[in-house]
Amino acid sequence: MPQNETVDPVVSDLSIGRDPPLTQWTAIAALATGVFALVSAEFLPAGSLTPMAAGLGTSIGSAGQAGDGHRRLRRLRRAVDAAGRDAD
Repeated sequence: MPQNETVDPVVSDLSIGRDPPLTQWTAIAALATGVFALVSAEFLPAGSLTPMAAGLGTSIGSAGQAGDGHRRLRRLRRAVDAAGRDAD
């Protein structure tokens, strides 16, 4: 490299053309696992409504409303708990 040429330190530290280190692939695997878990958690309740309704002897809509009611009560309890902690 000629002496009068300046090198940007940020650009010179980039590993262009090299394979990424194992830690980068580990981060990608962790991200993929997290996305899989979140998407599964979103679709699992909807997929279990039919067997749950059959087991309870009710319609699928009623079983869905029961699940939604449980979620709302849990959310309300969290809000009350948080308000109680803030008051202390």
